[in-house]
Parts: sequence; C-alpha cells; structure tokens
Amino acid sequence: MTVFSFTLLKPSASDFDILWRQVVLGLGISLFNPANNSAIIGSLPREKVGLASSFLALSRNLGLVIGVAFAEMVITLGLPISPLGRTKASPSLASIQDVWKLVVIIGLAAILVSWTREKKLDGPGVK
Repeated sequence: MTVFSFTLLKPSASDFDILWRQVVLGLGISLFNPANNSAIIGSLPREKVGLASSFLALSRNLGLVIGVAFAEMVITLGLPISPLGRTKASPSLASIQDVWKLVVIIGLAAILVSWTREKKLDGPGVK
C-alpha cells in the first residue's frame, strides 16, 4: 500500500509527504525481511543453511542492482530527447511515478505467483 501511495504524489508534494512514505516503507521492509529469511532458513536441513543463506544474500544483492538499473532505465525513457551535451534534463515526477507503478505491478504479480504455487507438504513423497 505504501508503494502505491508514491504513485499518488502531486508535483507540489512537500519533503514530509515523501519522508513519511519512505519511513513506513522502511519499517515494513525491516519487519518483513528478518521474519521471512528466518522462515526460509528454518525450513531447511542444517547442512543446507549455509547454501541458503548465501543464496539469500545473492538474490538480495542482485535484486538491488537490477532494480536500480531498471528504475534508471524507466526514468531515462521519460526524459525529453535532446542532442547530447546540449541541455541537461532532470527526471520528472511522472517518470519517477512510472517506476513506482511498475513496482506495484511486479509486486502484485509476485503475490499472484506466490498464492498459486503448489503447496509442499511435509515428508518425502507426500502429495
């Protein structure tokens, strides 16, 4: 919900309007990530904990790097076309909101995939 609120910002938004959204988003992430990582690691046999932990770190870092590059690409596509070195353009609020809209769409798709995936039951060979 907080991510969606970024798409509703108006050009006259104050620093506080952005700040409270960032704080709520940060609190949500800080409450979700440790519990989620603990559940993932806790569901594995002891001999696979190291592998899973390193994979979590890899996926987190790849997500950050790819996410920033993707956001920059979307923002850049929203900039006006001008000859190189002639004028300096800054990103518009609309192009930044396009990034947040795509984040909402990707998040909803991830929720859908998570809800529709097959549930794995405990025990070998159980279906």
